[in-house]
Amino acid sequence: MLLVQKLLTFYAMSTKTKARQLVAWNLRRLRATRNISQVALSVSASVDHSYINRREHALENPTIDLLERLAVALGTDVAELFQPPKGKVPASAAQRQKAS
Repeated sequence: MLLVQKLLTFYAMSTKTKARQLVAWNLRRLRATRNISQVALSVSASVDHSYINRREHALENPTIDLLERLAVALGTDVAELFQPPKGKVPASAAQRQKAS
């Protein structure tokens, strides 16, 4: 089972788009800077908390409607989710795991 999970994670990492990674990074950044947990954000955006986790790891494509609900719950606009990072972007957990 662990091998299957690793293969699925590798496949998801290899098929990520730059836009999806950018949204994932900004979603986590905005949530963390506002000290909002994944559970609290999921309640505000009316989605399951695992849904937030999958978006923050860029495992799935969010819909425009979901992006809008997340932006409202974070007190920002959708465009903020597409802002390029300033400086070096920290590696995601999936990227750190792949490197080790």
